[in-house]
Amino acid sequence: MQTWRWKFSLGAAAALAASIALMAAVKADDLASVVAERQAGMKAMGGKLKEIKAFAESGAGQAEASADAAVLVATAKSIPGWFPVGSGLDSFSGKTAAKPEIWNDQAKFKAIAATFQADTVALQQAIAAGDKAGASSAFEAMGREGCGACHGAFRAKT
Repeated sequence: MQTWRWKFSLGAAAALAASIALMAAVKADDLASVVAERQAGMKAMGGKLKEIKAFAESGAGQAEASADAAVLVATAKSIPGWFPVGSGLDSFSGKTAAKPEIWNDQAKFKAIAATFQADTVALQQAIAAGDKAGASSAFEAMGREGCGACHGAFRAKT
C-alpha cells in the first residue's frame, strides 16, 4: 500500500511540475504578444503624430489631424495596460526598451501616463476648434510631459 502512495505522490508531483512549466510557457507567449502589441501601438501613434504636427505648424489638414488626435486619445488609455510585470527588457532583451523602473515606480509611471492622456485630449480639442496655436502648444506639452517624460524615465537608450 505504501508503494502505491509513493508512486501516486511522485506522479502528482510530476503532473504539478508539468503544469507549472506549461503555465510559464503560456505566460511568456502572452507577454511576448503584449510586447508586440505595445510596439505596434507606439509605432501607430508615431505615425499619427506626423499629421498632427503638420497641422500644428501650418494649420492645414485639420480633418486628418482631428481623426489622428481621436486615435491618440483612444490609444493613450491603453498604455498602462501595455506594461504588465515581466514585459520589460530584463525578460525580452533586444525586443523592448522598457526599463524595470516602470514597475519599481508605478506611481510615477501612471502619473505620466495620465498626463499624456490629458494632453492628448487638450490636443484633440485644439485641433477640433481649428486653433493652430493651441494645437502647437498642446503638441509641445504632450511631447515634453507625456512622450518625453515617459521615454526619459522608463525607456532604455537603444
